[in-house]
Amino acid sequence: MTSIILHPATSYSLATLNDIFVGSFQGYFVPIPNDLRMFAYRLRSEHIDLTESLVAEVDGQHAGISLTARRLGKTRLAGLGVYPEYRKLGIGQKLTSAFMQPALERQDEVLLECFQANIGALQLYQKNGFEIRRNLLGYSGQVAAGADPGLQKISLLEAVAFVREHAAPDLPWQISADTLISLLPTAQAYRLDNSVAILSQAGEHLYVRSLVTAPEDRNQGQATRLLKAIAAATGISSFQAIPVFPEDLIRPLAEKLGWQRSDLCQYELVYRS
Repeated sequence: MTSIILHPATSYSLATLNDIFVGSFQGYFVPIPNDLRMFAYRLRSEHIDLTESLVAEVDGQHAGISLTARRLGKTRLAGLGVYPEYRKLGIGQKLTSAFMQPALERQDEVLLECFQANIGALQLYQKNGFEIRRNLLGYSGQVAAGADPGLQKISLLEAVAFVREHAAPDLPWQISADTLISLLPTAQAYRLDNSVAILSQAGEHLYVRSLVTAPEDRNQGQATRLLKAIAAATGISSFQAIPVFPEDLIRPLAEKLGWQRSDLCQYELVYRS
């Protein structure tokens, strides 16, 4: 009989956890880089609690991992994967149950994201009481440059303070103010009137990490003008928003700009007792 044992992630070195994480997500929908520094950054920025995160072993061999992220009153499954050779053994169920137990004992809100194409994972989570709360979409496309003398480059601290004050209080974990404040120092932030954007640059592409307009100034084209001004200031016209943005927030702007929707979209799910 196969012996499946769960160990706290604190029993392993950071380098070993990174190796297990990479191994558990082989063949995943998006490539997981074997990059220890980026893994450490992910743990820090997403507030992953290694005391509740778990490693599954089968007959003494690494077989899977779950990462638990925690903030006040909320617990999130930040990642769950199983090595290909150990799938179909019930490890995913065992990790999911173990993840949920302390969160439910605390009476936290329990949530996670799942790629819409990952039918097996979606069925697992729904079987355990999770319900789809909303679609998380990604888009990419071009922005025509439009210089604006009102564009200001601001600090990440200023930008995150603006997000805290003006954004919806229930933003997804990965674009919440608590995550944005831990972005790498290379992140760029801009303001035009009462709209703020936070971006990361990779080559000739700008990745939108946050785009917020004060409620009283929405639906006036400010966000569009801000992106056009950024394109003019940086000389970069290629923009991308990864699929962590709620549909109601990103879709109207993306369609106005003529951006293409990503093939990979996610669901945000929340546990319902």
